[in-house]
Amino acid sequence: MTAPVLLLLPLAAGRLAARTSVRAVLTCASALIAVGALLLTTLHGSASWPELALPLLPFGGGVGLAFGVMDNAAVSTVPVANAGAAAGIFNTMRITGESVAVAGASALLTALTAARLSGSGLPSGAATRIAGQAVQGQVTEAHRAALTEGLTTAFHTLGLVLAALSALGAVLTHLALAPHPAVPGPGQIGGVRAGAVPPSGAGRRIRPSGRFWRAPRK
Repeated sequence: MTAPVLLLLPLAAGRLAARTSVRAVLTCASALIAVGALLLTTLHGSASWPELALPLLPFGGGVGLAFGVMDNAAVSTVPVANAGAAAGIFNTMRITGESVAVAGASALLTALTAARLSGSGLPSGAATRIAGQAVQGQVTEAHRAALTEGLTTAFHTLGLVLAALSALGAVLTHLALAPHPAVPGPGQIGGVRAGAVPPSGAGRRIRPSGRFWRAPRK
């Protein structure tokens, strides 16, 4: 995940957003994360590193694309005077969201793995402790078989949950960043104030009645 997230895709995301839109890049990023999360359900206890890389590549690709344009998307939705506040709120929410998400995913993995261990005859307290250690990478040989099965099942469930959340995020992003048509203000016709010079007509002005007239040459 590190190569696409930190090195490659953030650089490409800006160019993609310039050619398409921030909306398209962020929507595709969420869709890639959903695909990677779904592919977590293909993992099994004896999976090789290429099989592990299969879900991590689209997962990391989606995160890398999002990291490349999220700051710009957050700051560009507010007036210039509020850009600093928007950047601060965005960074606070991003770090908070990542912390809560990691804690929630770890808690779900621990709970599901502990439930599987409890079903194999371990006391509830011991099952929770062993499952928590396993989620942190500390697997005891005495419970390796049960942990392998429990963690694999837990990862499959976690993958489905993440896929559903990411798919919902893609839909909400696509809707939230949809362009809105400009609404003419008071005294404006087609977005141009009466008496002003329209951008496509040098020397042409708009009467209050809405008709164009050409200013006399000096």
